[in-house]
Amino acid sequence: RPPRHPLASDGRRSAAEEEAAGGCYDEPVPPLPLERPAVMPRPIEQWHQVVKSRDMRALQDLLAEDVVFVSPVVHTPQAGRSITMAYLQAALQILNNDSFRYPNQWYGADSAVLEFECEVEGISINGIDMIHWNAEGRIDRFKVMVRPLKAVNKLHEMMGRELQRAAAQPRAQRAHRLAF
Repeated sequence: RPPRHPLASDGRRSAAEEEAAGGCYDEPVPPLPLERPAVMPRPIEQWHQVVKSRDMRALQDLLAEDVVFVSPVVHTPQAGRSITMAYLQAALQILNNDSFRYPNQWYGADSAVLEFECEVEGISINGIDMIHWNAEGRIDRFKVMVRPLKAVNKLHEMMGRELQRAAAQPRAQRAHRLAF
């Protein structure tokens, strides 16, 4: 009979195998030392202000010229401030309603992950904004991930309509519009 693999098909070791291996998978693992800012980083404070005020001039100032936007539904990353502004403005128009909130946030030295929740047309949307900023404090990468699939599909449908509507507006109106 061949010897049993250290990890059985169910992924667990027998007590005898565990003792022979000299340890236990259930032992607590010490946390990794993380260098996290104790306070919210300035670019994230500014992002929250944009979300709250819907100020597109402030958003433009916050985004680096070479910012890259990664959409949950568009395969190719979108490069540049103007296309990123279009996507973020449309997303704010659709998602930033009375139910929108950021329940959790994690910060690094030059990046952050912000979990968001909201409800749109009866569908609960849960997602994250992965934001990176450059040495000047301007956002240079903005990635959005959304779940569940029903929410992704609804967001795809609504973003398409909103982007088409915005593209049909005169440029001056597009640059500063965000009132419902």
